[in-house]
Amino acid sequence: MLGLILGLAAAAAPAPTADEAVALATANQLLGRLTGKDPAAMQALTLPEGGATAVSMGKDGKSVVRHFTWADFFAHLPKDKPIVEEHMRAPLARVDGDVAMVWGRYGVTVDGKFLHCGTDHFDLVRVDGKWRILNVTWNQTTQGCER
Repeated sequence: MLGLILGLAAAAAPAPTADEAVALATANQLLGRLTGKDPAAMQALTLPEGGATAVSMGKDGKSVVRHFTWADFFAHLPKDKPIVEEHMRAPLARVDGDVAMVWGRYGVTVDGKFLHCGTDHFDLVRVDGKWRILNVTWNQTTQGCER
């Protein structure tokens, strides 16, 4: 029975295509640069027309949506300390021509301490043969997180 379940799980998540793998790598590169120490490297991964959107729960229990231009988003990242790490677990990437989507659950730690989790959603566009991130949207919570 366990073999059947593992076989079904493997069949449900096919290996990414080459394009999907590159789109996923681009999203992960942005996540890996959240230290804010190299904004130029982060900007090279993005398209200036886009931005970042966070959806969180306000103290009143209602959703709060905050949108940032890329410049504002990069400016709010820590330049020295703390060390921010964000990792997506089992992300899904899909490509149709020059448009891609990367989606996955994530967790964030700051200086090794859990901060929050949620879901990341990246919109990517292929420009001059390179995947660039147009937008990233995420929700964040501290409930039901894998640590």
